[in-house]
Amino acid sequence: FHHAGERYLSLGGSGYLEHSHYSDVTRGLLGEIGIDIERLSENPDLNFSTQPFGMESGVYFDSDHFGRDQLMTGPLIPFTGTGPDDEYHWVKRVGDLPISAAAQGQLKRFLTQRTDYLADVPDAQKMEALNKISYHDFLVKHAGLPEEAARIYQRYTAPIFGVGTDAVPALSGLYFGMPGLRGLGDFGRAMEPELQSAMENAKGAYFPDGNATLPRLQVLKLIPGVSSAKNQEEVATARFDYARLDAAGSPVRLRLNSTAVHVDSGDGDVAVTYVRGGRAYRARARDCVLACYNTMIPHLCPQLPEAQKEALDYGVKTPLVSTNVLLKNGKALEKVGSDSFYAPGRFHSTIFGYGQSLGDHHQDWNPKKPAVLHMIAAPGSEIASGSMRERYREGRERLEGMTFTDYEREIREHLAGMLADGGFEPARDILAITVNRWPHGYSYERDPLHDPEWPAGQAPWEIGRQRFGRIAIASADAGGYSYINAAIDQAHRAVGELVKSNKGDPS
Repeated sequence: FHHAGERYLSLGGSGYLEHSHYSDVTRGLLGEIGIDIERLSENPDLNFSTQPFGMESGVYFDSDHFGRDQLMTGPLIPFTGTGPDDEYHWVKRVGDLPISAAAQGQLKRFLTQRTDYLADVPDAQKMEALNKISYHDFLVKHAGLPEEAARIYQRYTAPIFGVGTDAVPALSGLYFGMPGLRGLGDFGRAMEPELQSAMENAKGAYFPDGNATLPRLQVLKLIPGVSSAKNQEEVATARFDYARLDAAGSPVRLRLNSTAVHVDSGDGDVAVTYVRGGRAYRARARDCVLACYNTMIPHLCPQLPEAQKEALDYGVKTPLVSTNVLLKNGKALEKVGSDSFYAPGRFHSTIFGYGQSLGDHHQDWNPKKPAVLHMIAAPGSEIASGSMRERYREGRERLEGMTFTDYEREIREHLAGMLADGGFEPARDILAITVNRWPHGYSYERDPLHDPEWPAGQAPWEIGRQRFGRIAIASADAGGYSYINAAIDQAHRAVGELVKSNKGDPS
């Protein structure tokens, strides 16, 4: 956003570097293009484990779904303080929740009682059992929570899994920090320190513009004259000369606004037909890597074997919406005492204040100055039945039927109710809105509740990524894992396959 001579950055989708488990290949590439993860992590403003504006998180219960508008400060999910002698957050505040007195009592019992809701399952089999039931079913069918209490947690999983807790395995919910370990007897007691340590040691870092910094640094490495930026601190504010991206004679040429529509693998080369400016063109090369949405590849390359096309078509990407709202100032946030929010009843279920400073870009928190809210919606989390793949498809259909007016109305109503106690008025306090529809977002990962346990090498993405002649297949889709490191590792594998196949070829 540009306002009153200042620039305010946020992210449009892919948000941060969750680098705890990056491979040497991924770390090597990031280092080569100039990203120093450790230096980023040492900056508290760029660490995703800290609150961006230094305030508490909050939970917003809206009147449409909970009978009244109510904002409660403090985190819903306990990332710390779950040891044997500690209490979950909100235990002392359960009576303030907008649910019936009976449901409040059952929820408090669930949060405090030490028991074993899966006593009939041996501890050695509990992990497998928890991976076969949804977190919602664990709460309702095993822990005995009423629906009105369980729905408080229903959409907490939306930003990560794209669906509600009724489609997420209980084991994943527990690893995500959701309550329940105290209801798993000795098994739960053994897991508590392990999960607490994992949460405390999780490492990740933000750039001011999210992960848009990564491709910009890659382009800078491949085409050095495209910008004067020298490192990760300078790239967010650097200007890029787009005319240099496709310069004749350059060893690397990037052609924007060019949509591939057909790929043909012949005996001698690969021909790629693409459309630009309403005209079709064809480029030929010895080798080609298809790193697009893998489900599109059977349509691009109908020569592929039927079994491979079927495998490529299996994964359904997660539909998401990444919305950014520029507020006139942060006074309402300061007054309510929260800078990030979970809203179990609203379209945008996750909201957080966004503002990182790096290099020449300064976006430090000042309640008197404009502030950016980043709002995340996962339409699949509103779907009440079906597998993840089915919910993703139906959620994407909902996105296709929404206009910008629908989004704007929802955003205004949401913020007006959530920040009412802060004196927020949408017409006065919203300066600008951008809505990034991400109908094909996260790469598909195995759905333990509905997918089979494929033998090694037989998962759809493993079959689908097989090299076909001079065509190799990459992207995070090819790894069945929706993270940057998967995309980089799969690119390394795909290029390596082509290099290996061309050994001894003097051309």
